[in-house]
Amino acid sequence: MNPASPGVAWEICTVPGQVIEFRIMKTNELNYSLPDELIAQEPASSRSESRLLVLDRSTGRLTEDVFSEIGKYFESGDCLALNDTRVIRARLKAQKLTGGKLEIFLLRELGLGEWEALVRPSSRTKPGSKVVIGDSVNATILEPTQAGRRRVVFEDSDVLSILQANGEIPLPPYIQRKAKEGLDTEWYFNRKMKLKGHYKDGKKEGLMTSWYENGKKDFERHFKHGKRDGLSTSWYKNGKKWYEITFKDGKKDGLMTEYYGDGRKWYEINFKDGKKEGLMTEYYGDGRKWSRGNYKNGKRDGLSTSWYKNGKKWYDRHYKDGEKDGLDTEWYENGKKWYEISFKDGKKEGLGTEWYENGKKRIEKHYKNGLKEGPWTEWSKEGKKTFEENFKNGNAI
Repeated sequence: MNPASPGVAWEICTVPGQVIEFRIMKTNELNYSLPDELIAQEPASSRSESRLLVLDRSTGRLTEDVFSEIGKYFESGDCLALNDTRVIRARLKAQKLTGGKLEIFLLRELGLGEWEALVRPSSRTKPGSKVVIGDSVNATILEPTQAGRRRVVFEDSDVLSILQANGEIPLPPYIQRKAKEGLDTEWYFNRKMKLKGHYKDGKKEGLMTSWYENGKKDFERHFKHGKRDGLSTSWYKNGKKWYEITFKDGKKDGLMTEYYGDGRKWYEINFKDGKKEGLMTEYYGDGRKWSRGNYKNGKRDGLSTSWYKNGKKWYDRHYKDGEKDGLDTEWYENGKKWYEISFKDGKKEGLGTEWYENGKKRIEKHYKNGLKEGPWTEWSKEGKKTFEENFKNGNAI
């Protein structure tokens, strides 16, 4: 501890040939005065004309220039590190099913459709709370993490599209921007257009178009009063179509088709009022059918079937109102049956059987209301019985 600086800790780290000193700073040491007239409330219309602060390392002298002139400060052998990241529209306004409002600030992606986030008010948001973002985006707030943050799971795994349509840029409190009006454009450093769209009363209106840095189109989206309305189309960087879907008043409505990077169809599904409705079909990259199933009011309903790449059936599953209900059967890639078991309201019910890939029986088991009930028998690949036990209410007896 440095006696001259109460409350400020010092640590010494010894490295061969030198001593490195680290000081733990207080946050109030980072405070400084920033006059309002020096705060850029809006980015420069041409990003290459942004102001550039230049430090002469030999003299310590500071000078000012514009970014388009940065090239004159480089010498042979210099290394330029480019940061091409950008701020996403990570701030979302949501509403609980009970009517309470909250704010979700996404921090990092944890998995498909799952993010770590700050939620306000967090203390009044119970784990498992269902929320609605915009008009039709459903999400669930899960339990807090060790750091006090929350896990948020979105029903639609295409979270970046959700942010593009509903999110806000997280700006510091000293940035007070007026509502956008009229034409809005963004440009790459190479002076190629990045984004072009229109605003009315601060809301997106009409066609919005984005381009990749190579000049190929990224997406086209239509808006009405700030909500997606009409056809939305996205392309890969190679110019091949990625997907297209129609929106109505901010909700997916109609056929959605997605493609692989080589232009072959990946899957297609219908939407109605923002929810999956009707037949969904998926394809392998070679055009062979991968899976087919039905949806009703956003939930799986009826028979779902999938196939291996060799054309042999992988599984048959029956659903009712989003839960497995009926016979569930799966096969090995060689066409031999793997297992079959019945479900009722999402829980295993009755006799379940598994087989080895050579066709010999492996297991016979019984369930009642999702719990093991009755005899459980196992056999070796040679047909020899190796295990037998009885269960009641899920417990061995």
